[in-house]
Amino acid sequence: MKVFVLSIDHSENLVRIWGRTEDRKKVCILTEYQYYVYLLPKENYFNEIIEEVKKLDYIKGFEIEDKRFLGKEYKAIKVYLDKKDYEKIKEFAEKLKEEGKIDGKKEVDLTISKKFSIDKKVFPLKWYDFEVEKVKSSKDTDYYRLINVKELNDDIYKFKVLAVDIEVLSKKAMPDPKTDPVIMVALYSDDFRKVITWKESNSDYAIYVKNEYELFEKLNETIREIDPDIIVGYNSNNFDFNYLYERAKVLNYEFSFGWDGKGFVLTKKKEEGKRFKILGIQHVDLYEVITNLFSGQLKSETYTLDEVAKEILGIGKEEMDMEKMYDLWKSGDIDKIVIYNLKDAELTYKLYKHFEKILMELGKLTGLSPYEVSNSTYGQLVENYLIKRSRDFDEIIPNRPKPEDVEKRKMITYKGAFVLEPKPGLYENIVVYDFRSLYPSIIIRYNISFDTIKCKHSECKENSIEIETSLGKEKVWFCTKKTGIVPSVLAQIFEERAMLKKKLKQLDPSSEEYKTLDGRQYA
Repeated sequence: MKVFVLSIDHSENLVRIWGRTEDRKKVCILTEYQYYVYLLPKENYFNEIIEEVKKLDYIKGFEIEDKRFLGKEYKAIKVYLDKKDYEKIKEFAEKLKEEGKIDGKKEVDLTISKKFSIDKKVFPLKWYDFEVEKVKSSKDTDYYRLINVKELNDDIYKFKVLAVDIEVLSKKAMPDPKTDPVIMVALYSDDFRKVITWKESNSDYAIYVKNEYELFEKLNETIREIDPDIIVGYNSNNFDFNYLYERAKVLNYEFSFGWDGKGFVLTKKKEEGKRFKILGIQHVDLYEVITNLFSGQLKSETYTLDEVAKEILGIGKEEMDMEKMYDLWKSGDIDKIVIYNLKDAELTYKLYKHFEKILMELGKLTGLSPYEVSNSTYGQLVENYLIKRSRDFDEIIPNRPKPEDVEKRKMITYKGAFVLEPKPGLYENIVVYDFRSLYPSIIIRYNISFDTIKCKHSECKENSIEIETSLGKEKVWFCTKKTGIVPSVLAQIFEERAMLKKKLKQLDPSSEEYKTLDGRQYA
């Protein structure tokens, strides 16, 4: 069965692969995957640790693998266990570390779905040939058990995208979902442009319902009918979807447009930054995308929909404020609100299409779903790319640092590079000298990587340099005998990007292939 994978998650030990077949049928492919951690025994204690591991009655088994961790080679012990028994292996490993017998336990905080992805090389945004066995069919999705999988060629997949924007009735600057109703929801796609509202309108775009509850019902029904791969909003995490989520509680309404028959899933609950997921459908909050990934390229400072749309698309929002909207709604003259609401959804849709190729190529590169990419910073994208590539180098992934460790790292500072201050004045006969990708070029040239710093080779140490830190002077060197992971992947990216740029010169800039490859070289 040929399937385009949209996202991968898990419930306990059950990995769920959400995707679509060639005829756009929704499928969820299930497979059990065992949680594991790596123990890194010191060479003299390897046999002793093996015997200790054999005595653990809560483990499901273990394997010995040749691995690397931060430049050092290990015969690592891969211990399989249930996640609920993690505290037991943690206590066991910490005791061994205190005794000086192991260098620690690793990959403890990687999710089971992430472990499955990097081990089996199954990632979102790719086509695969799945050998499966049908488990059940539901109203929304067909479920299968995974038997085998093979990656296919990188065929193009056309995403069905739906932009959503809501309007609420309130005189307050910050509407309250406990008291202030949702009066309209605009939906904009390539072949659907409507506004659902519970007051009659003369607009051809308006769909009339009797009350707010029916508006929620119609919204749910319409999303199910359109059946999008991606739902996009602008600040939808913290406003539109959060408001719909909270307002649905007040109305005692349950959404069911997700592939699992449910609606919004709140995955991050902090007041200053909520996050909503929809199983199967990819929720992309463009405000998060722009502030996290593209703000440095924009002149806009507030990143409102109006400012960003004007800069990128050359068009802005319709004029409207909360007070004017309130008065128009109360008077029954709502046509202007309908136009305003639909315009917001249109701008959101068109902004998404502007960034779509880049977002999809970033997802392919890093092994993340569109939902995950849209909520990532550049640092997190780099981290996920290295995690994805780690198995190519037999490298064990470090644990996420604890907050106290992060604070300790921040305490150690380094003297920065020399910066020549320019003298003010008028200059003539200027020559510009520039490096192509300065920092990556330096990293490749000097083999700078977490697994090459301060290697054990005496010949490499002879090329050490002295740096100044907040703790005093320190000698640093990088290995010259073995290429590090970071320089290796950077060199490969450089080579692939050069090939893509060469190919782009031969293509029509208006073609889909050009747009796809341009997004890939940007990523």
